[in-house]
Amino acid sequence: MIGLLWLASQWRDWNWTASLGFFAFTIAAGIGVWIRLNPIMMAFSVFASLLAWDLDDFSHRLREAAPEDDLGTLKKKHLLRLASLGIIGLALMLAALVMHLQISFEWVFLLTLAVIVGMMQLVNRLRRGG
Repeated sequence: MIGLLWLASQWRDWNWTASLGFFAFTIAAGIGVWIRLNPIMMAFSVFASLLAWDLDDFSHRLREAAPEDDLGTLKKKHLLRLASLGIIGLALMLAALVMHLQISFEWVFLLTLAVIVGMMQLVNRLRRGG
């Protein structure tokens, strides 16, 4: 149902609905895990909605591109980057769902800090256009 509403909003060219759709899919997957549905399927749904959210944003940015921009190269670079990050993310997601590690709170805290710093660097790099 969420997907159909998201698709209908794309036909109407409502820009704000991609973020709402991604949020709704993430919440629905969380509820699915909570009620003991298959966590791999829930993770795949979040993964697919993340890709859809990114592609929706990219298509809106392409519509606003200047006529002299090389749209073919922009599309190719974006899809290549998205595919490579998607494969890495999918592999990490599956590894996290399959492997069960016993680690202390200190290591979890340290890893969380590393992820936060990495995400901040990624956001800064993407803002600079690279």
